[in-house]
Order: sequence, then C-alpha cells, then structure tokens
Amino acid sequence: MIYLNILSFFGYLAGSLSATRSTTLLDSCSIAERGHTTERHSSFQDCLRTEIGATDHISSRIVFPGDPSYPLSTLTYNLAIQHNSSAIVYVSSANHVSEAIKCASEFKVPVVARNGGHSYASFSSSPHGLIIDVTNLKDFSFATNHVGEVGEMVTFGAGLRLGDLDMALQEHERAVPHGVSPYIGVSGHATCGGFGTASRMWGLFSDHIVELEVVSANGTILKVSDKTNPELFFAMRGAGPSFGIITSLTLRTHEAPNNVILFEIDYVFPNPDSAAATLSHFQSWGLKSAPSQLGIRWSVKLNHTANSSKKIDLNWRLQGSFLGHMARFNRTIGRLTSGFSVKGQVVRVERFDWLESVRTLGGSDALSSEGINPSNDPGEASSSSRYNHCDRTHSAVQLIPGFDFICITSILVHQECKLLREIVHR
Repeated sequence: MIYLNILSFFGYLAGSLSATRSTTLLDSCSIAERGHTTERHSSFQDCLRTEIGATDHISSRIVFPGDPSYPLSTLTYNLAIQHNSSAIVYVSSANHVSEAIKCASEFKVPVVARNGGHSYASFSSSPHGLIIDVTNLKDFSFATNHVGEVGEMVTFGAGLRLGDLDMALQEHERAVPHGVSPYIGVSGHATCGGFGTASRMWGLFSDHIVELEVVSANGTILKVSDKTNPELFFAMRGAGPSFGIITSLTLRTHEAPNNVILFEIDYVFPNPDSAAATLSHFQSWGLKSAPSQLGIRWSVKLNHTANSSKKIDLNWRLQGSFLGHMARFNRTIGRLTSGFSVKGQVVRVERFDWLESVRTLGGSDALSSEGINPSNDPGEASSSSRYNHCDRTHSAVQLIPGFDFICITSILVHQECKLLREIVHR
C-alpha cells in the first residue's frame, strides 16, 4: 500500500519555518517569574528601554509603533497575514533576549522569536506581541583540538541563514544537511527537523545538534545537551518553538563531498494508470534498493480548469542529487528508471562540488544573506480564495527513510495530495 502524507514542514524547503516559535509557552509567563518582584516600570516600552536600550543602545535596537522603521520591521513573509506587534527588539546577546522576555512577562505581552521570517503562517510575528529578532547573533567558530586543528564541531549564533552557514563551513570543507533555500533562518530550521537532499545519508539537520544555548520562558539562559537538561534537549530538536528561544547552536559536521550530481528528468505519462505503475515501482525500489547517497523526489503539478475542477498534470519531473561519482550515479539511476512505464527526457545531469550544489539547488547566485531583505509572498500559499484562481500549483513526492511516500505541498493546499492518493490507489 502507498501512503501519501502531508508534512509541509518536512520537505525540500524543510522546513521551512524559519523563526523559532515561542508563543505557546511564553504566553503563559507571569510577573512572578521576573524574580518575584512587583512591577517596577511605568510601561512595557519603558521596561524595554531601561533593561535593553539604555544599557546597550549601539548593538541592540528597539522598534515601536510609530517609528519610521516599524512598517518594514513588522512585514511578514506572507503578506496575507500581517500583525501589528507591540515592539520589535533586535537583540545582540542572550542577555538581551532574557531581559526582553522578562519585560514581556511583567506586562503579560506574548513573545515570538524571528530569524529568517520565512513562515507561510506568519508565526514569526504576533498581534500585539513582542518580536525578538535574533538576526544579529552571527558569531561563528570551529572547535579545535589540543594542537589547534579544526575538528568536526562548530558553534554559531542563531541569527545565521543557511547560506551563511554553508559559506562559513566551506572554509574548512565541512557540511551539514539542510533544506535548499539559502535565506531560511538556521535556528527555526533546526527546531523543525530540517530535511534536505543529503538527509538520506546524513539525517536531519536537527540530528546534528550537539548543544544549544536557550533562553527559557522565565528568562533563564540555559545550556542544553544530551547531558545537561536532556529532556529539554530532546524537546528542542523538533518542538523547540514551544520551549524557548535559541541563541546559539553547536553542530556536528561532515566532510564536504567533492562530487555532487544534480539531475532533472522529465516524464510524460499517457494516462493515470501509467503514472501509478511508475510510482509503485519508485516506492518498491526506494524501500529495497535506493542507496543512501541518493536524494530524490517527483515534482508534480496540479492543473486548475475554468469550471473549478482540478486534475493532476501528467507531465512530471524526477529530480534530486547524488553524493558520489558520475559512473555510480548512472548505474543507480539506470536501475531505477528501467522499471518505469515510460522513458524520460534528461533535462540536466551535472557534477558540482558541495558549495556549488547548494547554490544551484537554492536557485540563487549569492548564498550570503548580507544585504538581503526577506522576500514576500502575496498569500497564494495560505489563502484559499487566491488558490482557486491559480492556474497551476505544485506538490512533490519525496523519498524519505521510514516512510513509503511523503506528499509535500503548500500549507492549507492539500488537493494535490488527495488527487495523487486517488491515482496510486487505482
């Protein structure tokens, strides 16, 4: 049997919630948690100015409603879901995060954290809440051994984006698995899994976390690992947005591969039965024979007709990456496609080094987030009214260890997966 499950946060963009969502726990903070003191500030704004702005006005910035930068500071990725937040604090240390949380607790203001801001549901913003923006936390360092040699561990601030991390790791030819967009925030990505093209061989991004620095709901700064606060460590790697705000991460890394094959092959199926037969073979081969070096998915399109009916477009694309030499890739992809019901048209088969493969998959000439403002989506991914007027939307069938099939689609847009399920159960 083929199972198609909707796991939008677990896909190629992985995840791609990019802000550490902290509202769940931080909404419940009480004044008592601020060291058992009574209110000692005249207002929420006064508290932030006193505890953060007045003491460190150069490296931190606080934005309130009415400030010239407020509209841009509160702009969300999904323009269909905008919030008027009470304040935005651009922190530059874990202490700033702690003080901001304590101020929010004192005045019962909900808190969210923001890094990349790449959230279809605008989870990195909050109506009348406090946004703690961690994008200034960008320290980066490799661990070294007793003779000064660089090891496999790296520690960095929660404000990095994935592309920034890739470039810093490449200086010592190291790598980690993650989603493809270079401008997604690392800290949010880490707390929601982080699946990418190398994950079948290396695992999730969150699997590589060795230690976290986390600010809890009462403002306490904690070191979190499998030996220190192990239960919180377990929770942070998958449900972190409900338990605290990450300020730094320590990861285990891998040697960056020199040979990465990126490929795209187009298929045109004559009918749904032919597509179903190919998917069945893909599933069987994937469960029994697919090497871990292969990251692969189908890109599937859903056509919308004038009478509002919807059907799967039978022009599909097989795409992915292979960590290894071209000769082994050719043997591997040959074994897979020999069982397909139709022959495909090769669009691309190219060899890259690791960093170039990351840049190519991300569809961007630049990996650095320096000077990059978050792009915005008009809301097609989240608005059913806009969705009904789209000519075409996209979903993907991903090969992931432990699952038969994963159907990945835009948030709140599930018709693609429903129709795929109907095809494979014919």
